[in-house]
Amino acid sequence: MATYVKSAWKITFDPAGDAVVLLDFDDRMLSEPQIVQSHNTEMVGFSRADFSAGFHFGNLTQTIIFSRLDTYSTLQGPADAILAHLVVTGALRSKTLKIEVNSGDTYQMINSVIESVAPLRSWDFKTNAGFQYTITGGELTDITPP
Repeated sequence: MATYVKSAWKITFDPAGDAVVLLDFDDRMLSEPQIVQSHNTEMVGFSRADFSAGFHFGNLTQTIIFSRLDTYSTLQGPADAILAHLVVTGALRSKTLKIEVNSGDTYQMINSVIESVAPLRSWDFKTNAGFQYTITGGELTDITPP
């Protein structure tokens, strides 16, 4: 049986336009969201050198990975919901991602792209279905009102 975590996050894609709430407060998740930060780098090897050298090229990237689980009244409900949701998320393009934490802090990640939406189904879930999202973007800024 899967263990669930209650969401303390609200994650909205394109909050200024056709907003799509991907995760809301109190939604069920498999685990807390992971936020990975990376830089574009290159490792270069030199002839007869003992070690390679690393070069930083800037371009900071943020990636957030999270899941959401929903419950449906019938066994067919999850299948219908998965297909409908994939149609919606498949049409989304590069936009701002708004990340709210129930402490009141709010952040935005500009130029965000939904890299993947993976449906979550297993025999444990029965009338439950979920999604695991991987979203990558650029600058992450704190936009919490003063």
